[in-house]
Amino acid sequence: MVSIAFIGAGSVVFTRQLVADILRLPELADARLVLHDIDPEQIWAVCDELAAAHGALLPEVLRAPVPAGAL
Repeated sequence: MVSIAFIGAGSVVFTRQLVADILRLPELADARLVLHDIDPEQIWAVCDELAAAHGALLPEVLRAPVPAGAL
């Protein structure tokens, strides 16, 4: 499985469009998308936006807690 990491993924518009482009590619249908940003709350907002826009194509959204001292 391919993993694609988005560094600075808190930009809803950019991330949403890039994910939409990735989801259109059959070769990346089983890709694991990993979102990183310095603002964890913004990542959750982006995940919610992606789930609303592409929910049928996204298998799941994992919300892992940020370890203490990680930021």
